[in-house]
Order: sequence, then C-alpha cells, then structure tokens
Amino acid sequence: MGSNFLNEIKILIVESSEEERKELVTRLKKYFKTIIEADNGEDAYEIYNLHNDIDLIISKINMPKLNGLELLRKVRERNLNLPFIFTTERTDTETIIEAIDLNVSYYLFKPININTLLQKIDFVCEKIFLQKRLEEKQKEIKNYIESVDNVALIFKMNTDGEIFYMNRSMQEVSGYRQNDFDGLTLNKIIHPNIPKKIIQDVWDSLNKKELHKIDTKFISKAGEEFYLNTTIFKNNTNEEEYINVAFLTTEENHKKRDFYKKVVHNIQEANKKENEYKKVVAELSRKLEQQESFISNFNNQLDFEKRKSLTKERQLTHYELQMENLNAKHDKIMYSKNEEIKGYIESVEEKKRKIETQTKMIKNYEKELKLLKEKYKSLETDVTKKNHRIVGLLDLLKNANRENAKQAV
Repeated sequence: MGSNFLNEIKILIVESSEEERKELVTRLKKYFKTIIEADNGEDAYEIYNLHNDIDLIISKINMPKLNGLELLRKVRERNLNLPFIFTTERTDTETIIEAIDLNVSYYLFKPININTLLQKIDFVCEKIFLQKRLEEKQKEIKNYIESVDNVALIFKMNTDGEIFYMNRSMQEVSGYRQNDFDGLTLNKIIHPNIPKKIIQDVWDSLNKKELHKIDTKFISKAGEEFYLNTTIFKNNTNEEEYINVAFLTTEENHKKRDFYKKVVHNIQEANKKENEYKKVVAELSRKLEQQESFISNFNNQLDFEKRKSLTKERQLTHYELQMENLNAKHDKIMYSKNEEIKGYIESVEEKKRKIETQTKMIKNYEKELKLLKEKYKSLETDVTKKNHRIVGLLDLLKNANRENAKQAV
C-alpha cells in the first residue's frame, strides 16, 4: 500500500467519551489524513449518510441515542461489506454472535492497544486497497474492451461456423444485423473466390486449439468486398464458441504482400536458373577438356602415323632401287608392296579426314562454349540488376509498411 493510499482512507470514529475519542484521533492522525468524529450512533449514521466515501468505522458498542450494534445494523442495510471495528469495556456472548451475524470486522477490548488497532486497520486497509485495485483493473479492462470494440470488427461463431454475434463495427461493415444471424455462417461471409483449402486450414488449426491468423477477403450482405486481418481463437470459458477479432485492411496491402511473394519467388527462380547455367558451363568445360585431351592424343597418334608413313616411304624407295635389278618375280612382289602402300595411304587419308572432322567439331564446341560464356555473363549482369532492383523494392515495401503502421496508430 503506501502513504498516498493511506492518506486517502476516511475513518469515522464513534466514541461517547470525549477524552478517549480525542486520544484515539490524535494517535491515528499520524497515519491517516481524514478522520471524522461522532459522539453517538445517531450522529454517526447521519455523517455516514452524508459521506458516501467512508472507508472504515471504529465504534464503541455502548452509546446514547443509538448504540454501536444498532449503528452497525443500519449501516448493513446500505452496505454489507463496509469494514467495522467494535471497541468495548465488556461484552456478552449474545452481542458477539449478533455482531458476527452483521459481519463485524474485528472486536477490540478497552483499554485499546494502539498497535493491535493499527494491525487490524492495516488488514482492513489491505482489503480496501485490493478491492480498489480490482475495481481499477476492471475499469481498465472495460476500457480496453470498449476501445477494441470501437476499432476492431468482432464476431462469434459456434463449432459449426454459425455466427450468432457481431459487434457494431462488424455489423456496419458487413451489413448484417441481429435479425440476419439465423442461418448466417462463416462460409457465407467469406468471399466465394477464397480456396476451400484455406477455410479448411482455419478449422484444422481451431480444432487443435491453436490461435489462427488469416488475412483474407470477405463479402458483405450487399455483395461488396472487404478485407480483414482476422485472429480466431477458442473461448476458454466456452469450448463451443470461437471469437474472431479482425481489423480492416485494403486490397493494396494484399497486392503488396502478393508482390513481395512474387519478388521472393523470382529471386528463388533466378538462383535456380543460375545454378542450372553453372552446371551447363561446368559440363561443357568438362567436355572441352575431354576434347582437348582427345585432340592431344590424336595429334600424338598422327605424329606416330607420320613417322610410320615416312618409314614406309623409305622402305618404298629402298624397294624401288631393288626392283630395278629384279625379275618378274620381283615385279610381283613390288606390285604387292604397292598395294600395301596404297592401303596405308588410304588409311592415312581416312585418318586425316577424321582429324579434319574432329577439328571442325572442336571449333564448333569452342564457338558454342564462347556463346555460353557470353550468355552466362549476360545472365549474371541481369541477375545483379534484378537483385539491386529487388533490394530497392524491399526497402520501398518496408517504408510503406512503416507508413501504414504509423497511420494505423
């Protein structure tokens, strides 16, 4: 509690003895700012009627005009819970029982121990403090609910999706009134273009007792479209009731979200294509290495064949020198060798043609590789430009969202 709260406490002291009353007031003044005095029960009741904000009554039982028990009885006719402390020199069982029946807070015997009295007052004040805090919180919650009710669109439905309540804001936007709720369901106010899977996802989440948020399009009684950012949850106090708290949004916001999704999708597609192009270039590079290796091996083989052909030519020259002095037998052998040489020559020419074909293929591969490298470079430049543009668009989107948030506030 604290001194500020105690200063707000108003105590009514009812004591027929002026000396005892003044002493009690003097001692309590150290702790409480407002203390009102009365010397009999009748005056005390009049004061109580005039001061509706009395927080505590400390009263003697035996007094003129109206005793303490009668005062308590009359107070209880108006307030069943007002704290009430009795002070007395003597007592009897019947009085105690009647005081308890009248919900007396405490019962103190004279001479009064100030520390005991302060302790009892402290208990009473704590209850008052908690009660006031509770009332303040209830008012605060009520204000919150009224504030939300003024700006939010709220409707309630049962487990079958039947709508049985709409607040004023939701009725104004949707066009439905209380007498329209019979047969009105969630499916009727959700726009027919919304996929049924989205609606099914809502119910799946709700059946799992999860909080579900959905940003979608609705349709009014007059057939007009409107957009709501809706949060749906199950009522903790009623398992058969779902509460929908929504805020109006615009088609532009939906388009911005769709655009953002498209931008992200384009980035993903661009990255995917870039990876595919990299794989194609890597594969072509591998094939080029294979072709270069093949050309190298083929050149080595061609050199070998050339050396072999040179050796054959030398043998042929040697044979020609020998044939000048040989007979017909030698001519026959020469003919055979000529045929053999012819075969070698044809084989060499065939290999040369193959080499030329392979050389053309290699040149074509080199041209194709050059084109792919140029295409890859162009794609890489295009992706870089698009990334810069996407970054700009994302910044623009963030700024727009902040502006919308400011406007919403």
